[in-house]
Amino acid sequence: MIKPDEGSGSPLAKVIKVDLAGLADLATVIRTESEQTLVPQSRRVCAELQNGVCFGKSSASGYIHVARERYQQSLVRAMAQLSAYIRAAEVLADAAERVAKDYRATDALSAARLRDVEAALRTAMKAADGTSTDSGQESLR
Repeated sequence: MIKPDEGSGSPLAKVIKVDLAGLADLATVIRTESEQTLVPQSRRVCAELQNGVCFGKSSASGYIHVARERYQQSLVRAMAQLSAYIRAAEVLADAAERVAKDYRATDALSAARLRDVEAALRTAMKAADGTSTDSGQESLR
């Protein structure tokens, strides 16, 4: 998708060629996969995990009690990771769309610089941080 320009005369010149159709396709594939598979399956998994630990409720064993607590912590972390993964997919798709859109609108498509791509990713990540006030759980609802 992004290839260093091997024909540049200067070793300091860092020019990349951006495959805009590839970026648009990447964004579409990520969104489609997320909407059709990742989000629905994550909701199903989280619905099961939200029931909490289902073993050892009546056990008097201290070992079982500790195992239940650790397992519950693992369940909570797993749900948070699913939410974070969904959000990361959204951020990546947004960044790919932004780069493709920005460079389609210019005459200098071949002059796309690495810092422009990085800036688009940073902007998308900042936008994600600004909208992620629910610790990522909103994505699963």
